[in-house]
Amino acid sequence: MINTERIRRNIITIGASAGGVEALGFLFSLLPRDVPAAIAMVLHRSPVSEGRLARVLSRRTLVRVVEPVDGEPFEVGAI
Repeated sequence: MINTERIRRNIITIGASAGGVEALGFLFSLLPRDVPAAIAMVLHRSPVSEGRLARVLSRRTLVRVVEPVDGEPFEVGAI
């Protein structure tokens, strides 16, 4: 049996469709700079997107927003 009292979860996952950028920006604007979790966001977007999403969302939050590369680990305190 697993002792669930000792399991610590510190990751938040969020998904949205292409129209969700504004809602994500609002949600992220409410987060404290030192959010005690890694935030994984998946957004449906065009495959020919220029990759400006991190820059756009960074304007709305104090939390660091990064566009990850394949294999990069999650980081607490970042989106």
